Amino acid sequence: MKTVLVPSDFSSNAHHALRFALYLSETVDLKICVFHWTEILIPTSTPHGLYKELYQQQLDAKLDNLKADTHKVLKSLEMIGDHKKIEYIVKDSSDMDESLVESINEHKVDMVIMGTHGASGLKKVFYGSNTTRVIGAAQIPVIAIPESYQLSPIHKIAYASDLKDVVPEVGELVRFAKMLKASIEIFHVYPSFPQWVDPSEENIATITQKLHDAYPGQKFSIKVVQTYKENDVVGGIETFVKSFKPDIIAMFTVKRTFWDKLFDASRTEEFAFNATIPLLTLKKK
Repeated sequence: MKTVLVPSDFSSNAHHALRFALYLSETVDLKICVFHWTEILIPTSTPHGLYKELYQQQLDAKLDNLKADTHKVLKSLEMIGDHKKIEYIVKDSSDMDESLVESINEHKVDMVIMGTHGASGLKKVFYGSNTTRVIGAAQIPVIAIPESYQLSPIHKIAYASDLKDVVPEVGELVRFAKMLKASIEIFHVYPSFPQWVDPSEENIATITQKLHDAYPGQKFSIKVVQTYKENDVVGGIETFVKSFKPDIIAMFTVKRTFWDKLFDASRTEEFAFNATIPLLTLKKK
């Protein structure tokens, strides 16, 4: 991973995401693209020459605002000298999603890091305005940083899985984990219907060995989280987070059977996730 993009609307959440990206850059050599979407509106009746002049003035002003806002974050972290690793992008468009994808492609971005508002449930994290739109639009990994998150080293990455195709599917996650020298703690919520994999200790040991054989040098563990009722994926995630305290949670967004269980659960709204750790979403290949 070489380039990350941080969307900014000048909010405290955007600042928090930028701090995370800068914190990450202390461990990994990264270029950080700070992205701001805007819509410049000038009356169509304005003469062409004046229109061009006014348009450029507004665009330059927004770029200056983005730089000044970013400078405040750098100053707060006493990282003023690190401005050279930052590139600024201001996109004028009526469609934020389109502008974001365009910038990702133009700048060969490897990952998006963005802030989220506080939420009482995981459903709200995903179904809240811009975060969800970015996760849906971007075909690259997205890390959502909750506003309550306290910057700290990432040593343990948790991954919720039904274990059906876990060996090939964690490839992209392994690349991220190796970059941070972090372990991957896979957890499976049981009982689950349909039950794709035997959750016995013997079979879990077999899957773990296959993971070590496929990805030499990467630290893996698999834990089975047993719930009181079938398909209580939400409760299982809550139990795992409270018990094992991972530094980040990773999920694949197009695994429809998993998401159907998660968001169709009757108590998803009451799920006390508290959004205290980053959420990494990846796309299925």
